[in-house]
Amino acid sequence: MKLTNRECEVARWVLRGHTAKQIARALSISPRTAETHLKALMLKTRARNRANMAAHLLLKGLVEFSLEDLKGYGGEDEA
Repeated sequence: MKLTNRECEVARWVLRGHTAKQIARALSISPRTAETHLKALMLKTRARNRANMAAHLLLKGLVEFSLEDLKGYGGEDEA
């Protein structure tokens, strides 16, 4: 399975715990577009929820992500 560049970007934001609205703001896209990318990720990973999707993405090595990606992350107010 291959992810698009944008799906990879969205996935990284999901792994940081962001909502679709926060992802949209961070990537300068509409919330609807963010939701479309999230749905595509859910379908591609056959996930039941975002936690399951995140686990699948990490375990299959579909998205590069490390603890450094969380550096500076302060919670809900970010993005």
